[in-house]
Amino acid sequence: MKTIIIILITVFLTYKFFYTVPASSKYEEITIKELVSDSRRYDSKVFRVKGVVSNPINIAGVLKGFKLKSENTNDFIYIITQKAVPQANKRIEITGVFEQKLKISDKEILTITEN
Repeated sequence: MKTIIIILITVFLTYKFFYTVPASSKYEEITIKELVSDSRRYDSKVFRVKGVVSNPINIAGVLKGFKLKSENTNDFIYIITQKAVPQANKRIEITGVFEQKLKISDKEILTITEN
């Protein structure tokens, strides 16, 4: 849990506060596996993604997010949100800006910032 908190704090510190992403079905739906397998191709684009919520966190309403896991693979991405954090194990669909926040060798932190 400490690792997740540290990762989310790191992501939050690089968060761009003024994204405006309308929740709309006009954005392309993509799988988490596709995002993870070619993060450079999809960086800074808006997508709709479905998955299962894991490790939700809300620190005094300032840092809110969760891990979104693929239902079919072990792939996941972190979601940063300004909305209420969903319950663990809930299946959801979100729309947001995908970004590669950190990459060191073969390890990377991938996020979708949801508004």
